[in-house]
Amino acid sequence: MRRGARLDAMLQSLGLPDFRPRGVFRGPPSMFEEMDAERARKLREWVNEHTRPA
Repeated sequence: MRRGARLDAMLQSLGLPDFRPRGVFRGPPSMFEEMDAERARKLREWVNEHTRPA
């Protein structure tokens, strides 16, 4: 539990944007898997864009 809290704090300190859509959603599990994959792709692109050496 403490390790998770420390990791959450470390991630928040990076200033990563939250790519989660707001609101309540209903749909099949495949839709949520697609949403998760899209969020992971956006996070990966953001990190790659902001961590490249100058």
